Amino acid sequence: MTPVLPFSAALFGFFRRFGSRSTGLAGVMALCVLFGLAGCGPKNITSSGEPFVVQGSGSGASIPSSGQKTGTVYLPADDGRPLSAAEKEAFLSVGELDRNLSQEDLGDVLLHFKYLVHEDRYTVEKNIERAQLYMPFIHETLRAKGLPRELAYIAFIESGYNPHATSRSGAAGMWQFISTTGKYYGMRQDWWMDERRDPYQSTRAAADYLDKLYKLFNDWNLAITAYNAGEGKIQRATAAAGTSDFFELRRRNTRIYSERDRLTDENKQYLPKFLAVCKIMRNLDKLGFSRMDLSRAPQLAEVRAKPGTDLKLFSSSLGLSWETFAAHNPAYQRYVSHPTRSTTIYVPRAEATRAQALLIKLPAVQPGTAYAGWKEYKVKRGDTMVAISRKTGVPVADLRRINQISEPLRAGATLKIPGTNRTGVDTRVALASAEKRSPSPKVPVAARPQNVAAPRPARTEAAASPLSHEVCKGDTMYSLARRYGVTQEAILAANGMKTPDLRLGQNLRIPAAGKAVAVAERPSVPAGRPAAVTSRGASRPETARASSDRVVQYTVQSGDTLWAIARKFNVSPVELLALNNMSRESSLRPGDTVKVAVN
Repeated sequence: MTPVLPFSAALFGFFRRFGSRSTGLAGVMALCVLFGLAGCGPKNITSSGEPFVVQGSGSGASIPSSGQKTGTVYLPADDGRPLSAAEKEAFLSVGELDRNLSQEDLGDVLLHFKYLVHEDRYTVEKNIERAQLYMPFIHETLRAKGLPRELAYIAFIESGYNPHATSRSGAAGMWQFISTTGKYYGMRQDWWMDERRDPYQSTRAAADYLDKLYKLFNDWNLAITAYNAGEGKIQRATAAAGTSDFFELRRRNTRIYSERDRLTDENKQYLPKFLAVCKIMRNLDKLGFSRMDLSRAPQLAEVRAKPGTDLKLFSSSLGLSWETFAAHNPAYQRYVSHPTRSTTIYVPRAEATRAQALLIKLPAVQPGTAYAGWKEYKVKRGDTMVAISRKTGVPVADLRRINQISEPLRAGATLKIPGTNRTGVDTRVALASAEKRSPSPKVPVAARPQNVAAPRPARTEAAASPLSHEVCKGDTMYSLARRYGVTQEAILAANGMKTPDLRLGQNLRIPAAGKAVAVAERPSVPAGRPAAVTSRGASRPETARASSDRVVQYTVQSGDTLWAIARKFNVSPVELLALNNMSRESSLRPGDTVKVAVN
């Protein structure tokens, strides 16, 4: 069948061919033919009152689009298959982020929708299976920041909810942060671990980044596109094109003088694909996909591991296979934790107390002693640190730090070599195998990893007052803002800084979100608050603190919770409860004072 042309396009073609010289019967006949063809097309269904054709008929299907070439890696071709009644209903459904779209705007969305529903159902099912492990935490994180719930589906496009995903450009993790952006949002990356692969830390960072992008553009279409293309590029492109509307920006793309500032094919299709995924994910039952079983989200707790912890020995002592441990902790790239700083480990919540006790008791690794996560290397005649580094893959600086040895090396000496974690563990397989080995009843979801009570390992960072901070290794403006509960902009303004660049040893003034005043002696506890108790019902003694800790008194602000205060000061919530003789049910009122042990 001849394709149906929009009336404006048909009229344009007519006048272009016949011009003002053509009049009379020839012109009338041409117009009649055009109107006749328009009446032969398939029936339209409507979205927001606008006609839109969703019934394909081979290559002649009338699908308004951006004009971008189809059948590419970025924009699939129309498969020619008509949508069923259920598929039409799902496609025309409207959520938080796909409102008020014209039929032209929806053209590319339809092509992505049809491809995923008809041709690539396997990918959708696979992503659903992984998504159910993290979706409760993602939704909770977005809700806490007041962001649209459907932003959770950005991770569908970025990685298919795979924490081990890595792009050709080096972006990593479930939310695909590049190295610089990851560091800006406090995710450390080194030979030992890559915190961009931590699904919980990266989710919080993604929420913060999306919130920043929306405040920058005041438009979700542009903010989502900027997540893919970069905020700088979208700022330059909208300025050059003279529009703040994404779909109008696509139409004006070729008018942008600088090719560097134009949207690529990938940039142009990122939002349409995302909107198609939103329509699918909100209609899984209707489209015949598996429903997400959110009760499968692992119930995890955070514990702290001291520097140089043998992770493989720890996991086996806890009764976890390495595959299960690695599935819960994809950020670790070695069988051993970082040798100079404490790190966070996620363990099953039911094992949290035992896990923290194990981490404290694990023996220090001695030269010449091989543990589960370590290997031995016998120094041969002529060996150098550089040569051993090439053989083992361990950086020279780390070899020297771990073994506390310098050159020349003595033949026959034994060096400790940290084993390399088998990255790329499929979380679904690891957790499924764990369920088969130790079945347990399903518990209502509370997917946020929680801290557990334990003496806090001494931190390597320099001591800092709540109102001033000396910059130390690993600090970023973002991590300091999160630590003290203020915005990055507030810290910049308080210090007269124009950029968030920091230098070691720099002293920063920290504007107070709520007053935190050092106290010389323990203040009295507000009356009426019960003492914290252990699971056995006995009163819990106050958690022991390192000698370098000091107690500060924090004045509760409106909206504060114990958990929020704990995050401001980077301490364990349970330790905070114990220090104040409070229980989880205790409530806070603005003006109350809370003791916090900082080091």
